[in-house]
Amino acid sequence: MISQVIEENSFEALFQFALFASAGDGIVSDKEKETLIKAISSEELLNKIGEFQGSSVNDVAKRKENIIKLAVELNSKKDLSISKAEIEDSANKITLFSLHPLAIALALRVAGSDGLPESEKNLIVSQKEEWDCDESEVSDYIEFLKSN
Repeated sequence: MISQVIEENSFEALFQFALFASAGDGIVSDKEKETLIKAISSEELLNKIGEFQGSSVNDVAKRKENIIKLAVELNSKKDLSISKAEIEDSANKITLFSLHPLAIALALRVAGSDGLPESEKNLIVSQKEEWDCDESEVSDYIEFLKSN
């Protein structure tokens, strides 16, 4: 699907999870891609993820180049069919408990940008339950994402 190798707990892992969750209805809409690309370009979000990883400002700047490549690749895709195995694999790449609520919030934000079909909602809620995410943390991150 996406040609880059995605490392555990990386910026790319969170964005990939949100993308794959958005494909839960069989298609990633232009609105979902647009919302994800906007998130990808958010310095505040990249810095927030960097805080969890203990990354320096220089690390964040270096990673942004990879994120931009991912965004360009994403935007060029016409057919974004995602298998259940790919979705599970993307979730398994987010192993830091502190990143789980942010990953869920990002997925909800992106997948919900064009409405939230039941299939996408079920996929995200299922992962939220598996990760045992606190609802208030997810809500706080949704507000954070709306403001950036």
